[in-house]
Amino acid sequence: MASVKKHKLLILGGDVYHFRKGNVSWTYDGWSYQGDDWMASVQKSLRYIKGYHELNGPHYLYSLVIASPMMASLCFSKHDELSRRDKVWF
Repeated sequence: MASVKKHKLLILGGDVYHFRKGNVSWTYDGWSYQGDDWMASVQKSLRYIKGYHELNGPHYLYSLVIASPMMASLCFSKHDELSRRDKVWF
C-alpha cells in the first residue's frame, strides 16, 4: 500500500482469493471504486479488506486493480459474475 500512496494511484477495486494449504482459489468476492480521489479509493479498499478479514479470518489474499489519476477519465464496466463462474480461466 506504500507504493500506492507514494505515487497517488487510484485503486479501482480488487478481488479476494482464499488461500489454504498452498492452494489459491477465487472467492468471487470483490469491491470497486468509482471516482478520481486516490485517497478515498485507498480508504475504501482498506475498509473492505479489514472488514472481510474480521468476518472471514486470515486465510485470504487480496488483489488490487490500480491506475494513475490520469487514467480516471477512462470508462470501465463491471463484468458479469454469473457468466464467468462456468468458465475455466488459466
